Amino acid sequence: MKRFLLAILFAALMVLAIPQIAHSGIVSASRVLTPASQAPSDEQLRVFAGTIVSKEGGKLFLQDDTDKTLYALDNQALAGKFAAKNVLVTGVLDKTGVIHVKNIEEQKA
Repeated sequence: MKRFLLAILFAALMVLAIPQIAHSGIVSASRVLTPASQAPSDEQLRVFAGTIVSKEGGKLFLQDDTDKTLYALDNQALAGKFAAKNVLVTGVLDKTGVIHVKNIEEQKA
């Protein structure tokens, strides 16, 4: 009975949380570029495309140029070298919306 009630509580929380997460504009997994043959897992390296922008008092983010979604970046020093440039960021997106950066390279036009 306890498990049943916990399952219902969890399901109710998910129903309430998912719309807010979807409309927050902080993370959009649909804009993640991955090879077609691989389904992404939580700890899989991914490539994100966009522009490095400064927000929130100078903190750097990756902004998806298509839908303007912002991704927080854990390596601010490396991101600073690419400020205002179109880039490809290789890293792991965690559940809080932070990309743990492995590499950043400028996109060639």
